[in-house]
Parts: sequence; structure tokens; C-alpha cells
Amino acid sequence: MSTSTNQLEQNPQTSRRIILFLSGHSPHSNRARENLRRMLEKLELLDVPIKTIDMQASPHAATGYAVFAAPAIMKISPRGSDMLYGDLSNTEILESFLLDLAEI
Repeated sequence: MSTSTNQLEQNPQTSRRIILFLSGHSPHSNRARENLRRMLEKLELLDVPIKTIDMQASPHAATGYAVFAAPAIMKISPRGSDMLYGDLSNTEILESFLLDLAEI
């Protein structure tokens, strides 16, 4: 069964998603993964699907996203997409970045 684009746009549960770009198991990547998990828990966004792309293992997988550094996070919602770079340790910036996903 396939889902049309219109159905995805009408259903916020399927149109909200996160892509986490990491570089192996580096300390920065591990911190980013954990900081993202904590913030999603705090904002009650554990239902938002997360796709993880390891740029060290599969560098070609990130090319279509124009990502130039890892760790990075891309949020995709009906309002568009946005990118945040770094280990996501600044909780105020991360919360502000993800907050619109909670409002959808």
C-alpha cells in the first residue's frame, strides 16, 4: 500500500520527521544522539520518526541533503525543513529548534 504526498501532508504524524547526521561513534555524535533523545522526551515528541545517517559509514547517503558537517539534525514538517549543526548541547537552541514539531 502506498501513501500519496497529499495524505502525508494531511497527517502530522507522518509528515513530521527528523534526520540525524552522525559521524560514527565519535564523542560529538554520541552527545548529539543523547541530547536529542532527552529533548524529544522533554517535549513529548517520542512519536516523531528519526532516521539516522552515519556519514562515516555511508558518506553518499548525506549528499542529497547538502550536509557539510556532523553531527547535524534536520527537522522536516509541513512548515518546511531546517538544519541545526553541532552536538545539540545548547538545550535552549535545541528546544527552540524542535518546538514547532510539538505544535503541529
